[in-house]
Amino acid sequence: MPVETVDESASERWNRSPIPVILSRIYKEVIVLAKKQKHIPRQAQPAEDKPATLKDMLRPDVLEKLKAQADALKAEEHNRAEEKRKQAEDARKAEQKRLDNDFGHLLESSGMDWR
Repeated sequence: MPVETVDESASERWNRSPIPVILSRIYKEVIVLAKKQKHIPRQAQPAEDKPATLKDMLRPDVLEKLKAQADALKAEEHNRAEEKRKQAEDARKAEQKRLDNDFGHLLESSGMDWR
């Protein structure tokens, strides 16, 4: 441990330590970051004559969530419609199969004269 002299001041001890160098480097980095943030373009403001829309007022992440939810709902509705169409097609095929096995229906729908 170094022996300190009585006449050594606190500022002299401070100047010998690495802390001022570190702090000056941090200060310079903060200044550089602050300058970079000034150059970030802000979102374009809508024209004064146009009223603000909900899309303009929402944050981009919320807007993306809403779009994803809308897409999911559309896909779900499409799946429901496809399932309903498939059920109707299956019902039509089952009815046609039943009628094909019905002799009375075959006689009526036949083009030949069976009398």
